[in-house]
Amino acid sequence: MLIQAGLGISVTGINILISQVAIIFAMIYVYNCTSSPSFTFLNASLTNNLALNLFCYALLILMLVESHRTQTSATNDTMAPVEQPTTSLVLSSHNRQNIVNTVDISFIEVSNNCIIFNTTKGKFVKYQSLKSFLSEHNLPQFKRIHRSYAVNSDCIESIQKNTSGDGYVYLNDQSKLKFSRSFKDQLLN
Repeated sequence: MLIQAGLGISVTGINILISQVAIIFAMIYVYNCTSSPSFTFLNASLTNNLALNLFCYALLILMLVESHRTQTSATNDTMAPVEQPTTSLVLSSHNRQNIVNTVDISFIEVSNNCIIFNTTKGKFVKYQSLKSFLSEHNLPQFKRIHRSYAVNSDCIESIQKNTSGDGYVYLNDQSKLKFSRSFKDQLLN
């Protein structure tokens, strides 16, 4: 929009200047009347016309910028805040909805078409893939260690590596989970 307004100002300015130069050229060289009152009046009116057009376009640009600024600030006000890491989840167990803090989740495991949350309050099931759950929720403390497991890095007690690159992760709740060498970099970061 601003580019179009700038082009409009430029074209109008060039148009007025070219027409003013053409009229002044005609008055001076064709009609030889530089000292007549009509020439002075014509020259002044063209100058005023140019100034008035430039003022109107400048006012139009200012109004467009202000309109854009208010629309942007209104959009920013209604936009959702930057997604912060989830601190609690609503999980189902025995037809009951439970609010579980993410710090209480020690690990998440895949079972058929669902994922099982192993928490200090028990096990909870959610019908979703592990990959989509981790991408949907911003939980940096959960590290994928295997295609079947994601572990809360705050719950890791120790890691035992095999010579093949695979190994086991021991959690502070006495759980022992296998980790895959393909996820080893994610675990160690």
